[in-house]
Amino acid sequence: MPQAVFYRACLLAVLLALCDSFGEYVAAQSGTNGGDLVSLAFPTENDAVLNGRPEYFYMGLDRRIAGRLEWSWEGGTYGYIRNSRSTPAGWRFTRFHEGVDIAPIYRDGNGEPLDEVRTVDDGRVVYVNRSPSGSDYGRYVVVKHLWEGSAFYTLYAHLAETTVRIGERVQRGQQLGVLGYSGSGLDRDRAHLHFEINLMLNEHYDLWQEERRPRWSSRHGRYHGFNLAGVSPIELITYNFRRPRASILAMLSSEREDVTAFVPAGPPPNLLERHPWLCRSCNGDPPPDWAWSWEVGFTRAGRPVSIEPSDLHIASIELGRIDALVRADYLHSRILTRRGPGSALNSTARLLLSVIFTRPDQVPNW
Repeated sequence: MPQAVFYRACLLAVLLALCDSFGEYVAAQSGTNGGDLVSLAFPTENDAVLNGRPEYFYMGLDRRIAGRLEWSWEGGTYGYIRNSRSTPAGWRFTRFHEGVDIAPIYRDGNGEPLDEVRTVDDGRVVYVNRSPSGSDYGRYVVVKHLWEGSAFYTLYAHLAETTVRIGERVQRGQQLGVLGYSGSGLDRDRAHLHFEINLMLNEHYDLWQEERRPRWSSRHGRYHGFNLAGVSPIELITYNFRRPRASILAMLSSEREDVTAFVPAGPPPNLLERHPWLCRSCNGDPPPDWAWSWEVGFTRAGRPVSIEPSDLHIASIELGRIDALVRADYLHSRILTRRGPGSALNSTARLLLSVIFTRPDQVPNW
């Protein structure tokens, strides 16, 4: 290649990269994905949940209740829906499912699923795992979106094949792959799309994992499941579908905390830079550069829903408030040692807090 042509090619590559970054910056400043309010699509053609037919939408599973296995479509929904336990308040489930499992509509003569998996909105492919055995998710794709100025990550897992590459710009409804059953514990009969909508806890996750959990696989980098906190995906999509002019962030910022914890003095976490709406008392302004402590509000599954500066002087992390329903109704919590009086933050809660507050110059050792 002539030298002049080579330099022109390099210059073009640099300009394209700058345009890509500038496009994301403009979208963030405008408060949306580059346009008005977000309009989300379903990730496959299956939208039966909109028609009041959840049993056709979710891929269920057998759940053992009172010693009997019972097939239940609820086993494919988001939340605490697996591993039953009898309590004085009735049957409760202790295993959290961070996404939803969407059943296929189309199969070939051999029963192989044929459904296309599509991105729910415009975005950029930031991760592709093509190895069926490289994760419990099997083959999966992660797409980054900017919704109302905040970064969200949609995850599409158990794919039979992927059709996109890292760095590729995708448009709403564009194919990402084919629904399948790659990954752990699946067979053809239970083929489905595992779908998540996530917040990324910390962009410096690699530093945290190297320091705190060096034996964990680093194959997936910042797209490791521990660094992705899932919202209820179908609730969000149906909310957006039925209220196209409503704000997604308004819905998320209205969520109540099930548990709060206090973190010792320091600067705000990286998470607030990307999701300033988590600081409700900031009223749209940047959070303070430093606070005596920070109060983090979690759902009982461990997703942060608020981060507020506090005047409380503490030397280490402390448990704050526990919602009365979580305390009294035998509801399982991923981040507490037990229900009722005497509960404390467990090791998972401490790890999550240390991820959230990791900085380039410090990995907390709580």
